[in-house]
Amino acid sequence: MKKISLIALTACLALLPFACSRCGTDSETAKKQAFEAKAKPKTVTREFDPKTFGTDPAVQERMFSMHWVEATHRLGDVSFRQSYRYDIQGPEKQITFSGSDEIDQARNGDFSLKSENDSGYGVEAVLVRGKYFVKNRGGGFREHQNDRGDAGTKKQEAYAAAEGFWDLFGGRLVFGDAGFTDHAGRQVHKYLVSFDPSLKPRTAGKPAPAAKDGGAGPPVREKMEPKSASGAVLVDERARAIVKIDIRGTFSAGKDGSVRGTIEFKHDLGPLKPGFAVKEPDVAPEPKRPKIEKDPLGKIEGKKVENEKGGAPGGTGKKDRAEDSEGGQ
Repeated sequence: MKKISLIALTACLALLPFACSRCGTDSETAKKQAFEAKAKPKTVTREFDPKTFGTDPAVQERMFSMHWVEATHRLGDVSFRQSYRYDIQGPEKQITFSGSDEIDQARNGDFSLKSENDSGYGVEAVLVRGKYFVKNRGGGFREHQNDRGDAGTKKQEAYAAAEGFWDLFGGRLVFGDAGFTDHAGRQVHKYLVSFDPSLKPRTAGKPAPAAKDGGAGPPVREKMEPKSASGAVLVDERARAIVKIDIRGTFSAGKDGSVRGTIEFKHDLGPLKPGFAVKEPDVAPEPKRPKIEKDPLGKIEGKKVENEKGGAPGGTGKKDRAEDSEGGQ
């Protein structure tokens, strides 16, 4: 999945056929640290002042594109909820696409995750005491022992939706200072979002990827241009992270701008209640695998040779030969 905003958007456009808690042991602690190390961004130490978010585009981009590990490590036990919806209207057809992500993470690194959308995608993941479990839609949880580095990747894929939104709208968003408010028991800075088309866009009409079949793809995918945006953003200056996004934006696409789209994006990050602990899920039994004969022809040939040496199947070679001898007399 993901950068979810742009990838999901591109997937929608491609459907238009028209012109358009602590660890129990030290070894378990080491495992979780190893998992998170694979996911850590290279620039987590780059300094910035979150108090300048409203006026500094570089800080805005820095915070919208922040990695999960950096955004959450000051919050302790964290809860993350996110939802998104796209409505895309072409000359002849309308497409709607929506989805959601949920992550609950304990201070020690244990977490549970659930991501799904209305196009059939659904996955759940749990990391607890060094064990990693994954469940796909329609199946049961199974422990994954050989790809535990995937744990950090799944969290980042979900959290990166904010960066995907910024990739499309960044540079033209205006953040008006609305003072301070409360969010999950913490004082945060509130900014009201508006759109200024006169500002220089961060990216000028990003081209969408080519069609998967190698063709040029529908003309609608050649250009996506933001048109408006409104909503609010909450910045936790102590945690140095965006903790809430509630934005609605519109865009056009295609060479002639004939396709119109709307994005509704909500993102909420905050501390969990003290004492939260991730529970190990019930694991589904391993499915029975059918036994596959590696060399069925060789086995048949072997039986044929054996029967020729020992007589008819189920008989003894000596008896068969004796009966043949009596019959011959």
